[in-house]
Amino acid sequence: MRVPPPLFSRSAILQWLVLLFAGAMGLHAEMPFVRLDTVFPPGGRAGSTQKVSVAIQDAVDARELVFTHPGLSATWKEKGVFEVTLAPGIPAGMYEVRAAGSLGMSNPRSFVVGSEPVLVVDQTPGSVEAALLLQPGSVAFSRAPAAGADHYKLHLKAGERALLLCETQSLDSRLRAVLEMLAPDGRKLPIKTLTNADGSQLLDFRAPAEGDFILRVHDLTYAGGNELFYRLAYTRAPHLDFASSPVLQASKRHSVTVFGRQIPGGKPSPVKGADGASLEELTLDLDAPSLGAVREVAMKKASTFEVDSFTYRLSSESGPSNPLFFALCAAEPVLEKTPKDPAANGQPFQAPALLAGRFHPAGDVDEWNFAVKKGEIWRFEVFSNRLGHPTNPFLLLQQNGRDLAEAWGPDADPGGKFLPLAVNDPSARIEVKEDGVCVLKLRDLSGVQRTNPAATYFIDVRREAPSFKLLASILPPPEITNQIISAPYPAQLRAGGTMSVRVLATRRDGFTGDIEINAAGLPEGVSCVPTKILAGKNEADLVLTALEPLEPYMGPIQIHGKADIEGKAIIVTAKSATTRWGVPDANQTPVEAFLTKDLVLNVLSKETAPLAFSVDPGAAREVAASGKLELPLTVIRRGEFKEVLRLKTNGAAGVDKVKEVEIQPKENTAKAVLDIAALKLPVGRHT
Repeated sequence: MRVPPPLFSRSAILQWLVLLFAGAMGLHAEMPFVRLDTVFPPGGRAGSTQKVSVAIQDAVDARELVFTHPGLSATWKEKGVFEVTLAPGIPAGMYEVRAAGSLGMSNPRSFVVGSEPVLVVDQTPGSVEAALLLQPGSVAFSRAPAAGADHYKLHLKAGERALLLCETQSLDSRLRAVLEMLAPDGRKLPIKTLTNADGSQLLDFRAPAEGDFILRVHDLTYAGGNELFYRLAYTRAPHLDFASSPVLQASKRHSVTVFGRQIPGGKPSPVKGADGASLEELTLDLDAPSLGAVREVAMKKASTFEVDSFTYRLSSESGPSNPLFFALCAAEPVLEKTPKDPAANGQPFQAPALLAGRFHPAGDVDEWNFAVKKGEIWRFEVFSNRLGHPTNPFLLLQQNGRDLAEAWGPDADPGGKFLPLAVNDPSARIEVKEDGVCVLKLRDLSGVQRTNPAATYFIDVRREAPSFKLLASILPPPEITNQIISAPYPAQLRAGGTMSVRVLATRRDGFTGDIEINAAGLPEGVSCVPTKILAGKNEADLVLTALEPLEPYMGPIQIHGKADIEGKAIIVTAKSATTRWGVPDANQTPVEAFLTKDLVLNVLSKETAPLAFSVDPGAAREVAASGKLELPLTVIRRGEFKEVLRLKTNGAAGVDKVKEVEIQPKENTAKAVLDIAALKLPVGRHT
């Protein structure tokens, strides 16, 4: 359905695009799709061939694996089993894999490529006596046993170092790993593990004497199963804990100091890691990419979608390091001076600026100050929790000893329970009343007694610059009343059918205007009528419609948002996200959401939507803002849908409260009536 005639200033135009079921769980249960639950092992060594097993929801047939790197390919061997070829020269890193078949492509899963020899553990080493010998410079993939633990043997000389990295969350595993080291006599050694920003666990151990030490790996609650897997690396490669700045100016070469362990050419650092281990440091030149050139998903949590970022790995003869994440911004950051001058009243800077520092040591309060003039308006936004750190920043702004503003992380979650995006990062706004010096004080409320030099932050101090960010996702159907089930839903269209993409906007610096939403890169036969995120609102459903007949398609599409901000047309491309796991009750079990490289659309040409709705093409599309709109509806029933249908509206703000339209089993027509005045829709175009 196309856009109606041009707008009139005294009309409210409503485009009626889709009518949805008010309780259609049965409909979706009968419409199969490909859902990829697990991939094991979720990775391999570049230049090798790896047998990989996959678990696909409802045993749907899928005989292809599609990767986000051309050097990765798979051959189907039998149901649920593939042979994956990893070409030589694939850069170490995290990629995405999807299962594909007659019902299109699935949700993505993570697939890691490394340079170390790989051991896939089939028989769980569930006792000390059955412990597997783990060689330096090797990787083991395994699943945690229920009510038990895996055991690995390490033969170490006195003073020899064993750096052990266990990856779980970054590989889409449910495992909450616990790593313990046992002495040759069976004693548990008091060693502290380190949690990295990507959720991986690091154990840095030096043998007090020569002997066979036992590494024990288990889930925090001793759960086990196919969904609780891990990648354990006994690495000789560098491990990077953090860098001198968590944010870099895009498209520029930077001198950056990295801090970590086993760094080739590194020198001893006075800084110790969060686990108490001595660190090394190395200053190097690092080229930051341009903002538009970044195509990878560096930080995976969906709550990081507002941060443009990239991944850096330090090369060495033993292989590349773990990934270190850097945020990208348009300005050069001002670094916190260390050690601090106790006599100084904060570190001065000239605004606008990006201020970068660390919450270190425990109880640290960082102070910054800059000159302000009466009438100026300044915005302050803290980024730390969105960098993957378990921090809870608190920001206090003062002038002449008087408090101007204080800020904590927002209470509201813009994504809701099905796409959680809550963060602890605060923001504040001040309007300067008199000339003077503004002092910023920043502390981590959760780090009063915790010493973690990797808990970095940056503060964006800026003049007001209204803008917005977009996130697109496929969520549980909005028509289902009291929906509690969450699952990774695909973007899937059948011939003659429709689907909606939820588009979420986060607004910045007081921007409240309309955002026009549209889709690009759609295949032939699929259409999209643009919609709006109305002024003051934060989300909208973008409806895609498939014609009949239709050509099959599996591939990425883009969602764009356009807004007029201070006389300029601003266009933003949405990032995409999906849920990580199926959850039976989102009210009881928190939903995890992560970013994906692409929003992939599946168009199924050989299947027809079991139900379709259309509006009489001659029906009015314009109505006075004080009038009522009557829309004649036609139902196309296919298959076995003979029951009473109750149709519910969705789209523009308020239409979800419109009375349901009921259609009896033997009827195929109805009429929907919208009271525009009661809906209080503003003059303009609506979906």
